[in-house]
Amino acid sequence: MEKILLLNNYDWNKYLEKYSDFTKNNIDNEIKALEHYIKLGKQEKREIFHKKSSQFVNEEIDEDLFNNYNWQEYIKNNIDLKNNNLKSDFDGYNHYKKYGNNENRVIFPNLIEYIDHNLYNKYLENINKMNIHIDDSNINNINKIVPNLKLQSIPYSESKYIISSKLPWGYYSTSGIQRIINTYNDTKKYIIVFLISDCSDILNIPQNMIIFRTSLYKSQRQKNEFVLPYVWEKINKQFNILKKTKNPIIGFYGKLDDYNKKFIDILENNNNINCNFIINEDFLDERQNDPNLIEELSNNIITSHFVICNRFRCNFSTMFYQTLSAGRIPIIIDTDMIFPFEDEIDWNSFIVCEKDEEEVIKKLLYWWNNKNIEEIQQKCKYIYDNFIDQKIFFNKILNDIYINKIKFNSKIKF
Repeated sequence: MEKILLLNNYDWNKYLEKYSDFTKNNIDNEIKALEHYIKLGKQEKREIFHKKSSQFVNEEIDEDLFNNYNWQEYIKNNIDLKNNNLKSDFDGYNHYKKYGNNENRVIFPNLIEYIDHNLYNKYLENINKMNIHIDDSNINNINKIVPNLKLQSIPYSESKYIISSKLPWGYYSTSGIQRIINTYNDTKKYIIVFLISDCSDILNIPQNMIIFRTSLYKSQRQKNEFVLPYVWEKINKQFNILKKTKNPIIGFYGKLDDYNKKFIDILENNNNINCNFIINEDFLDERQNDPNLIEELSNNIITSHFVICNRFRCNFSTMFYQTLSAGRIPIIIDTDMIFPFEDEIDWNSFIVCEKDEEEVIKKLLYWWNNKNIEEIQQKCKYIYDNFIDQKIFFNKILNDIYINKIKFNSKIKF
């Protein structure tokens, strides 16, 4: 690993030029220069020159730190570094070692392969090859659901895929939803449906249809059903890590219903936990209209290490996605839930989701005493920004349909 790191990131011709003794020792190419540094130069504290940096390096590189964090993300998220022309991975790493760590700047772990910022453009390129027609029977509805979808709708007769706009936002009548679905039974196209609803009932879905729905039970999920994260209400505050305190701070904001009352009682009587609870019985009815309430909610989340995100009326939690968007750790009692992109994301590595209150608390305290809580906060923020955020999610799922990663149950000949 060290050899690859050094070879790829340092200019060995500069190393050759700097030391005159190399010529008489027949060290006359990059490979020989690299081998010399590994065997002797490091111990002799000889300087090496980074390919994209104007800085000499005369200290040993912390390979774990360098390799396990994304330094381009670090530079991108610190505008002063960009303004000072820091560009390379080493520039970011070196700044963090010298200054950023003491300034409590956020670094971004290589959790999984980072999404290239050009990938968004690739999504758009693929989507516009799909021959999609947007059903405009309720176009205001689809514009509300997918406001950032940069897609040119083509005529129905030329299309292969139909994005339906027939299901109204918040429609929860199972029979009514089924009637709308049935209108596509004889359609010789691939149908994509978005269902923002409290309805979790089993639906009879045509084989040429995929439904993305907010409320879904994992044990009842059909092959052509996928979870639709609630992406329309995120915490619009700058992400900062919440440092560890003596005890973990657990946040809660909302109504005391059957899914939360027992949990809150147990937490309030645990001396190893600090509770940050705000009970608001009007929360669900008023949240979209009261900016003061939204501010109160946001502050509750960002001042907590963990946030209770249990379901309410239906089998999903808006708070779950808001908590991720703020870079905080959701804790949740598993009610047969399914999470987005489970084939790509190891959710159990950064959310606390267990079958009952006692198991949630047990895992939470174990993490607090044994895990890097600050890194887990970064993972939560990363997952939201790169998978769940509204701009990314809809373009990603359409791209996944295009590359056949998300599949319909039947094939249609065109």
